[in-house]
Amino acid sequence: MTHIVNLQKDRFLFLYLTAIFFYAVVSYFFLDWIIIPRFIGSLGDPDFYLQAAKNALEIGGYYELRPQGQGPIGVSIVLLKIFPGKTGIILFNSVVHVTSVFILIRLLRNWFSECASIIGSLPLAISPYMMLWYSQLNKESLVLLGALLFSDGLLGLLNAQVISVRKITLSLIFVFGGVICFWMMRPYINQFFLILIPVIFFGKIVILAFQNKNMMRLIFSCCVTCIFLFLFQNGAASDKTLTQIENNSILWPKFSTNTSVASHCIDNIANGDWNSDSRYLEQVNMKLKALMGRRCLVFIGLDSSTNLTQTESYFDQTLLPKNSNEALYYIFIGSLRGLFTPFVSQYSLLIKPKFSFFYLVTIIEQAIFLISLIGVFLWIRKYKSLALPFLCTAIIAIYGVTTPFMGALYRYRYPWYMLLMAIGISMLVNESLNLYNSKRNNNFVK
Repeated sequence: MTHIVNLQKDRFLFLYLTAIFFYAVVSYFFLDWIIIPRFIGSLGDPDFYLQAAKNALEIGGYYELRPQGQGPIGVSIVLLKIFPGKTGIILFNSVVHVTSVFILIRLLRNWFSECASIIGSLPLAISPYMMLWYSQLNKESLVLLGALLFSDGLLGLLNAQVISVRKITLSLIFVFGGVICFWMMRPYINQFFLILIPVIFFGKIVILAFQNKNMMRLIFSCCVTCIFLFLFQNGAASDKTLTQIENNSILWPKFSTNTSVASHCIDNIANGDWNSDSRYLEQVNMKLKALMGRRCLVFIGLDSSTNLTQTESYFDQTLLPKNSNEALYYIFIGSLRGLFTPFVSQYSLLIKPKFSFFYLVTIIEQAIFLISLIGVFLWIRKYKSLALPFLCTAIIAIYGVTTPFMGALYRYRYPWYMLLMAIGISMLVNESLNLYNSKRNNNFVK
């Protein structure tokens, strides 16, 4: 099942990855030296992260992975010790980027030819929005790497009954690497996976049970993976927010008026106004409340927004659930938002009130994604595998429910969106090449 990519024997792939590395470096420097100073100015979060890292270096003392609950600051401190300014950050993110492309190709080679796999990796490799990853100072690039490492490792573990112990060990290392990347930047992903991964393994175990095959390696792999996820599910500011909403210990912001979307949303969640449903377990009610509360916090940015494009990028502003039933209903809507935003109704934001490069990129990528879904369905039909599509769709759906803002949603769903897109494109290319070669051989025989 697993195809080992050997760069020493594959000169073309080595040259391709080298080109992607230099493309990333040049793009980063071009953005940092020209685009941001001339057209953007301040970037907000990254300026804060960078200044916080510099302040920590000046103060000295013991090293902290997440100063102020932010992993990007901790990583930046290490990089600033090695290189002054943003040079180290740019080089580091370029290495992480090309490593992610390599892992993606390695993953795709399980089913597709090298040519199809490389073509499938192109949307990730040359995405224009890749140039903005460093604006979050290591966060998005490390989450992407974690997603691909985890997916590659999970694929190997799901085939634990037919692969060697050495490959199982390598798959566990990949899974652990992915868990650590998530833990450094967004530990709540490990919390979600602690629910999703047992479901995936359980489905595989049921299949093996019906086939009367040995399940011990699979059960062992599931247990080790869940232990990794359990041990590294907390630590950052983001995961603490969900816990605080569940426990009613969060300090909600105060508003001067009660007319804003955020204030209405929070009123439905805070002060005991959330109406639980006795038909559901209390844990379910609290999880639904936490998800909807996280959504309210995103709406806070709407109050200070003065840019019409940004304001219109907040969607479902009138859908503010106030009980578990309404939350479950919105989960369906939010899931569709996660997968298919921007909707056609938002396409006008490409040019109104002014041209938006961000919406140009998202609309183009969405068109490619929709076409690639044909390939994903063909891939599922051919290989009878639902694990990766389920995992990607589930995490994208969660983000769609909790993040009603296109800018943030784009960044959060990006790794899983690109993985689905890569599988679909590779499948379409692979089948097209097979069809071409088949017709060519038939014509040659005639």
